[in-house]
Amino acid sequence: MSRSAKAYSWEHKIPRGLVKDGVVLHNALSEIYGSGNFAYEEVGANIVLTAFLEEPKDLLVQLAKKKAINKFVFPEPEKKE
Repeated sequence: MSRSAKAYSWEHKIPRGLVKDGVVLHNALSEIYGSGNFAYEEVGANIVLTAFLEEPKDLLVQLAKKKAINKFVFPEPEKKE
């Protein structure tokens, strides 16, 4: 992929505690994005993923279906009174 094709990127933060196995995560990301179309690094309590293709809106759901992360529950939004 040329340098200009990677000019657009999207960032995801995946809580490190959700990741079961780094190899399984890498393989799942390769299936989703294709080889060479993403990069990631550990930053604090997260794995920060940079994707060079259009991002899936439900990345955590896709990773859970591929058993790359543990199941998770989104927190309920705060109710305004």
